[in-house]
Amino acid sequence: MKIVEISGSGFKKTLKNVIQRRNRVESQVENKVKAILRDVRGKGDKAIFTGRFDRFDLSNKKIRVTRKEIEEPASQIDKETADSFNLAALSRVSAGRSNF
Repeated sequence: MKIVEISGSGFKKTLKNVIQRRNRVESQVENKVKAILRDVRGKGDKAIFTGRFDRFDLSNKKIRVTRKEIEEPASQIDKETADSFNLAALSRVSAGRSNF
């Protein structure tokens, strides 16, 4: 890490470079996020579960989860955590409805 003194002769130039670099990175991240959101709006969950992020291809696989596999872990969490999950699920449903 380069240390630059405020009173140093190269401070203004260094600060300008740091700000420009930050703006470039922010712009790149924003563009990537916009592309992901566009994909999700167009393709739904398929836009995310394609190996793009987790390097796991689900396109040719069927996932089956039994009721027992859902209920068993669910019965082991405390009420506060369960309430948080339920609130998050309701919020997601409500948010989804407001987009239509």
